[in-house]
Amino acid sequence: MEDIQKQYDAIFVRKSVRKYRSEPLPPDAMFDLQRHVKELEPLLPDIPFAFEVLTGEHPTGKFVVQAPQYLLFYSKPDEPGAWENCGYLLEQFSLLFTSLGIGSCFLGSAKPPASMMQSNGLDYLSMLAFGLPEGSVTRERAAFKRKPVEEVTDVAEEADLLEAVRLAPSAVNSQPWLVTGVRGDLLFCRRKPPFFGRKHMNLVNRIDMGIALCHFRLAAAMAGKPIRVSLDPAQEHFPEKRAVPSGCVFSARVTYCTAAPPVKQYKAPSVD
Repeated sequence: MEDIQKQYDAIFVRKSVRKYRSEPLPPDAMFDLQRHVKELEPLLPDIPFAFEVLTGEHPTGKFVVQAPQYLLFYSKPDEPGAWENCGYLLEQFSLLFTSLGIGSCFLGSAKPPASMMQSNGLDYLSMLAFGLPEGSVTRERAAFKRKPVEEVTDVAEEADLLEAVRLAPSAVNSQPWLVTGVRGDLLFCRRKPPFFGRKHMNLVNRIDMGIALCHFRLAAAMAGKPIRVSLDPAQEHFPEKRAVPSGCVFSARVTYCTAAPPVKQYKAPSVD
């Protein structure tokens, strides 16, 4: 629960860091990060994934940030939900980095060296730049440039939980999420990107939706409401199919109990 608390708190102060000190993280910090890999909670446990760290070289592509190290994510890109799983897992690292005073930044258009385009039979999907920052890794809530909550959801009674989604990072700050439905049964939809560059934006916005789902899972966990996520666009396991709003694409259907969690009863220690 301690890591969940730290990650949740980081949602409200995190920023993308684009300037870093040149030295990589020390070996003890890297060892600690390897431990955290085993504690990650994937969105879809059945999809294989792997991480690699790029040190001493820089990726290529648009909007590349010069950092001492890069965390590369690998999976099976043609598997349904693989790109969402990518965002879901990388964001857990991004929030963890923030809680540890380490800077990070998503690089959705970057490519690693050709020798690192695959790992253990899995393909490269995306990466995080990371390292010791030049400056702060946090910001004030007022510094977030985000849509008002009314443009994120029409489920007003869950605005507090969905505030974590509203603050999620996204490619070129596109903020593609739209959450509709009713309390306890939410439909996470992705707005279709403009025609120009649509193929690329469709992929990176799927990563963004994974980030949004990660934020919602953390917010719900802090409220004592574990969630169940279905990425099936046919919604076959639900008694009623929810309509996807015009101009949007289905991303996920999220259900959870709306009842307040039970209050733990304090039991006084026995006296001998």
